[in-house]
Amino acid sequence: MVMVRHKLRIDTLFCCIILTLTRLLEVMSMVAQWLQNPHLDGASFELAGGPTGVLLSHGFTATTTEMRLLAEFLHAHGCTVAAPLLPGHGTSPHEMNRCRWTDWLAALTRAYQALRARCSRVFVGGESMGGALALYLATQQPEVAGVLTYAPALGVASSRREQLLVRWGSWWIPFRRKGPYAPTHTDAYWQGYTVYPLRAVIQLLRFQAALRTRLPLVRQPLLIVQGRLDDT
Repeated sequence: MVMVRHKLRIDTLFCCIILTLTRLLEVMSMVAQWLQNPHLDGASFELAGGPTGVLLSHGFTATTTEMRLLAEFLHAHGCTVAAPLLPGHGTSPHEMNRCRWTDWLAALTRAYQALRARCSRVFVGGESMGGALALYLATQQPEVAGVLTYAPALGVASSRREQLLVRWGSWWIPFRRKGPYAPTHTDAYWQGYTVYPLRAVIQLLRFQAALRTRLPLVRQPLLIVQGRLDDT
């Protein structure tokens, strides 16, 4: 009788392990379906260096992977660099659709405060939406030493009609697949979603509207890098 119970416990434990591994594989498969280059490391990271800090923010639907090369360059020149993974990114488009733009700003603000506590001065920057978030952060944190923006997403290349369609259609169609010019698996330094989470797009539009009213408050030295072929 004791041996039977012991065997049942082992069988139950074995089944639990199998179910857990199966579920883990399902989750990994789902992530791989939505995430371009899932093998890359897109988590938050920090490179400890000297007393000058640089906070870098990735763009809309991307991860910290796109900030890695710049971060390593700045670190090689003595800076302490931090790059947080913003809420809803690197997980699933479903989760991103549940985020508000204030969640992204709050995460960047927390990362800035943590870096500021360890560095004598901190620059903030980012790519696309990340650059726009850096600008907004600079209006709230006057002690920011300077702002580095790479194609800052101050607006989107879409008509008013298209934006209205997104606002209304997002309740029935949660995602839209990206176009032919989106980054692909051949881009070794980009990781992100293969679709646009449409409710998150609405949050991006609201953020951009809020930022434009605050741009006159940016008083820090500002570097803007803009590509001529950027059609976003």
